[in-house]
Amino acid sequence: MVLALLTVPLRAAIDALMVAYLASRIISLAAGFWIYRTRFGKLHPTIDKRLWSSLLKAGFPFAITNGLSTVYIRIDVVFLSYMATSAIVGLYEAANNLTMRLNIVARTLNIALYPFLSSEFAKDKQSLQRYTGRTVRLLVIPGTLIAALLWAFGDSIVVLIYGSKFVAAIQAVKWLALIIPLRFIDTSLEVALSASNREGKRAGGFHRCFDEPTT
Repeated sequence: MVLALLTVPLRAAIDALMVAYLASRIISLAAGFWIYRTRFGKLHPTIDKRLWSSLLKAGFPFAITNGLSTVYIRIDVVFLSYMATSAIVGLYEAANNLTMRLNIVARTLNIALYPFLSSEFAKDKQSLQRYTGRTVRLLVIPGTLIAALLWAFGDSIVVLIYGSKFVAAIQAVKWLALIIPLRFIDTSLEVALSASNREGKRAGGFHRCFDEPTT
């Protein structure tokens, strides 16, 4: 993040930002190796065919879900770029960034709870239902508050962040804001499915949604 922020005052092009991102990943890898060695000693990677086979089999549904999620969040922009002008795509991205990207709030909480939910499900399957219900009730409060703020003050927020050139995105921001509480609930249910060893069914549902767009 520091490398990216350093490129902002220089008004660097996207290539410079990508170079900064690549450099940050290399630094992160080196720091990870250094921390590991100071705590556990040298790293000795080994190949266990049986273990790798079981990991690949267990991780395959997660790979499908993550892959389709990556496609899903960007495919709308690709389609829109063919159907409309660059200005429309920019307005759509502005509205999307102020609403749909706020789902990071729900994802942060649910992913932090993921190990806990998995361990509780292994002990008592009914406990997962209780904790998921509590998480949903907890997230509905900020989700509804954010939606209300964007609906009431969306025009001021859009102008403050993007400027007067993006006033056409205000109505889209207000309508998309109404989806935020539902997105928060959806994220909780998705993590609950994964934590209850139903990632395969979740991936299958993702696949069917792509095969049947009308659904």
